[in-house]
This record gives sequence, structure tokens and C-alpha cells, in this order.
Amino acid sequence: MDLRQVRKDLGVVAGEAGFSAWDYVPDDPQDLPAAVVGGLSLFERLNAIVTKVNIGITFYVDLSDAQDAAARLDLVLSTGMPNSFIDWLDSVTSNDLPAWRSVRFLSAGPYNRYTMPGGAVALGVEVTLEITA
Repeated sequence: MDLRQVRKDLGVVAGEAGFSAWDYVPDDPQDLPAAVVGGLSLFERLNAIVTKVNIGITFYVDLSDAQDAAARLDLVLSTGMPNSFIDWLDSVTSNDLPAWRSVRFLSAGPYNRYTMPGGAVALGVEVTLEITA
């Protein structure tokens, strides 16, 4: 499993949903909306070829308008919507040569308020995916 490629491919999918992909929380609210492909909560070697990981992605939006921020995150987690991360993830096929064999949406946490390193405030939600590669 090429974990770096998995992160990169997830960033591409987040980009299709309208979020800039980052390895860390951006400092500036001008960089929002952003998706941070985060750490692993599970790394399981199933055999010599196949590995399963649970990886989190946190989606951040500007909280200057709380209603708009929540609506933006709702779109990411909805299905059948233009900026649905789930729909974009489902649309990835083996022809696209993703770094995984299968992906499963496990969970989404609550919407949380985050203070960005530059002092601005964002609303975010972390989703957890199970990826087999």
C-alpha cells in the first residue's frame, strides 16, 4: 500500500467536491473550504498483498456565516448533490487507477468549531473511511 498515494487520491476526490486538499489545517480563511487528509485510526495487514486502513478527512469551511457554513458541510455529506464528497468517492472506478481496491464510508462526526492557526474560526466535520489496498 502506498499511503502517500492514497492521501493524494483522496485529496483529488475532495477537490472534485470543491475543497482544497491540505496535509495540515491552513492558516488563512482565504484557503477555505479545505479538506485535510488526516491520520490513521486503524492499520491492519490482511495478508502479504492487502492492507486495510481507517483514515480520517476533516472538511473545513469559513464560519463567518454559521448558517452557510453548516449548509456547505451538509452538501459534502449528502448524496445526489453537486458537491457531495460521497458521490464523488462512489464515482471513482478502477479505470481511474485509485490507490485502493475498495473504499467504505464509515462515519461522520459532529460539526465542530475550530480556531485556525491564523486566528480565524472554521466549522469542520471529520469523516472516517475504510480503505482496502
